[in-house]
Amino acid sequence: MQTFLYRTALLLLVASVLSTGQLFAQDGNALLRRVQARYTQSTSLRADFTQTMTSAYGDEQFSGTLLVQGNRYRVEAGPQQFVTDGRTTWLYNKTQNQVIVNDFVEDETTFSPTGFLTRYGSRYRVSAVTPQTVRGQRHYTLTLTPKSDDEFFDQVKVTMRDADAVVTRLELSDINGTQMRYELRNVQFNPTLSAAQFRFTPPRGAEVVDLRN
Repeated sequence: MQTFLYRTALLLLVASVLSTGQLFAQDGNALLRRVQARYTQSTSLRADFTQTMTSAYGDEQFSGTLLVQGNRYRVEAGPQQFVTDGRTTWLYNKTQNQVIVNDFVEDETTFSPTGFLTRYGSRYRVSAVTPQTVRGQRHYTLTLTPKSDDEFFDQVKVTMRDADAVVTRLELSDINGTQMRYELRNVQFNPTLSAAQFRFTPPRGAEVVDLRN
């Protein structure tokens, strides 16, 4: 869980003939633009999520709540909380009553669902589109592959609801073989959020480990 919280806080039906595949690629790009526009136009987001991670260290699954506003986000999952105001990060483990404080650094290994959709999506191409019906509603899963071999994520799948371009699932595979899946529920755009929700005050008696320079 700690790995996900620090790295995170909202991305097949393949054609049997080449001509149909080209049509899917064109439609896929249009669908991806719809998703990006949906999230770019939003100033804040709230969602419930379930995250599943599979790596060489084993499998991990947990659920929680995600708040996002620009490069500020708050993730609460069980006994752990990850909070950043875009400058400082706080990782709190309630079980251990410990807070790790660090500078916020956003790089290619940092994953934020909304950040990927709005800032990094242009670095990927749509290689396949899978239409499907989920709970009676039309969805599309877009399989994205990187345009460059230098990208940290070597494959991303974005499942979007056709009616409103809301992402309901993100599946990512990175160059280290780690696979992550996010199921997103109760997505709310532009909820009222305060600056205080993106700062963290250590509880009385908590051990504070400050790693800032």
